[in-house]
Amino acid sequence: YGYDTATALSAYLIHEAAVKAGSWEWAVAHSLALIIYGLRLNVYLFWRQTVIPRFKERYQEAKTSAGNRLGRTPFIVSCALLYLGLAAPLVLSAQAWTGVTAATGALASAFKVCVSAAFVGLVVAAVGDLQKSMAKSAGQGLVTGGLYSVLRHPNYTGEMLLWTSSWVAGCLAFAALPTRSVGHMGWLALSTLGCIGINFVLMMATRGLEKRQREQYGSGSSGSKWSGSKYNSGKYSGDKYSGNKYGDDSYDKWVDSTWGGFSL
Repeated sequence: YGYDTATALSAYLIHEAAVKAGSWEWAVAHSLALIIYGLRLNVYLFWRQTVIPRFKERYQEAKTSAGNRLGRTPFIVSCALLYLGLAAPLVLSAQAWTGVTAATGALASAFKVCVSAAFVGLVVAAVGDLQKSMAKSAGQGLVTGGLYSVLRHPNYTGEMLLWTSSWVAGCLAFAALPTRSVGHMGWLALSTLGCIGINFVLMMATRGLEKRQREQYGSGSSGSKWSGSKYNSGKYSGDKYSGNKYGDDSYDKWVDSTWGGFSL
């Protein structure tokens, strides 16, 4: 829960400071998006690990294999820097429009679009998480309906939209600052590193999930885009997932008709 709690708490502190300083309502809304994101993710992860058996098992395994704190120090420090980078755009937003009740101009309009896009990403990720977890808890295999009929990985795609939009909003806020200091440039650099870092993590996760799904559900039939590839051999070869769990090319058709987001 460290990631989501840190995100929500950092955003809350910046939100409160922005409100007290009389920042523009859209700058305040920027921090509100990340407060909601962190709280939502905390509730979702708690629900998932207490309701869905396989996530209960994973949680217990993670607790027993966590290792000592000293050995995890480099990982903890890198996570802390990432979290700081994710909060950095909010600082720029709060400072750019302090005491402004109604900002106008191209930068302000673009900022509104980015904050709106961040909320869209937040909703897409939340719906994707909920839909998939409900389906999995009911024993469903590959989820292809609802939001998944358009996006193969809406939870990851939604988060990419959220964090990238937040970063762009921070860049616009930096450009809108009346005066820029070394401190402001430091926040901009941190926000850029945070955006790169979180998108790298999400793209790696997308690639891993794509690979597992191809191995489990790819048809391997003649003419399939995955036919003869490494994804149709290996640990699933010959078992219930061999060829295609559904006995047809439904997976390949699903892949062809949906967008998988960005991956490495």
